Amino acid sequence: MQHGKGPKTAPTKTEVPSTPPNRHWPLLADMPTLSHWPDRSKPFDYANSQAVAYVRDRFGIPMDLAIRVFHYAAYKKVIRFNRETRLWHGTKGGAL
Repeated sequence: MQHGKGPKTAPTKTEVPSTPPNRHWPLLADMPTLSHWPDRSKPFDYANSQAVAYVRDRFGIPMDLAIRVFHYAAYKKVIRFNRETRLWHGTKGGAL
């Protein structure tokens, strides 16, 4: 019995499923221009983010998961922040 070791053989490329958010990239790439912090005179609150609400409503996922997907999509450059307008929008650059 082997303790602390992985499988004897590594999975092949075709056996490794894509990470769950990757299947959503085409839908997030079409995200319209939205605010992540609509009222900057008030403290930031994810509950007021139009961008996170879009992710949550589009996929029917809870707020905590929508926040994670939003940040990961930004990291992967599927959605981008426009510094001039301070708004987020989708791109067509997401990984499939």
